[in-house]
Amino acid sequence: MPNELRSLQIDEISLVDVCANASTDPKTGKKTPHARVAFFKRDSDPRTNQQKEQYMFEKILKSETVTRDQIVAAVQKRAAEIAREHDCSVAIAEKIIWEEHPELVQKYEATPKAINSRRPAPQLAQITMAEVELDKRARRIMKADNIGYPAAASKALCADPSLYKQYLDELAAGQTVIAPDPSRLDVPLDYVIKRATEAEADGVCAECDAPVDSDDSYCAACGSDLAAQHATKAKRAPKKRP
Repeated sequence: MPNELRSLQIDEISLVDVCANASTDPKTGKKTPHARVAFFKRDSDPRTNQQKEQYMFEKILKSETVTRDQIVAAVQKRAAEIAREHDCSVAIAEKIIWEEHPELVQKYEATPKAINSRRPAPQLAQITMAEVELDKRARRIMKADNIGYPAAASKALCADPSLYKQYLDELAAGQTVIAPDPSRLDVPLDYVIKRATEAEADGVCAECDAPVDSDDSYCAACGSDLAAQHATKAKRAPKKRP
């Protein structure tokens, strides 16, 4: 049996969209609240979520600076509201929206596609083989200890200080290669150097100077036959001594 509480001091009343102090009718599923507030003040948008979604959708329709992603997002949100209201799938609701708003289709088609900005290429520097080895060890530590690149490189260098001496010796002797800063790469430095070496060895087309691979039969840029070029390059290559 419920208890009746008396002489209570109420410090706060929360206004919510779905009340918890209510009983549910088992037949209709409708909730009947048992707590009532006669008067309250609210300094916020009094519109419901459905009204807000409708407002944002109409704003997208009228906007002249809208993007394709914003149009699709607005349609998806509006379709989700319609699907809940009419108990249908979101896909059907989206189809209804596009059919009922041909001006929205025209706006979408007239809006230019987004251009993915390319990430600037990392700056090149003189890299020693000691740095290549340090990069390799640092990446293993990053994966094992789940730490960032600077901390991993510092840990690898503390574990083997001889890498720093090797770095100074190679730098003084000019034993370096041109490569990107390893801390700004998503792949190991030795992989980048290997790919660059292979590309340099492949060469270019004799007709248009476009880069070609050593196993290409035709130039992708001008269509020239590369068989004769490969044969000439093989004749000019110095023979290995036994």
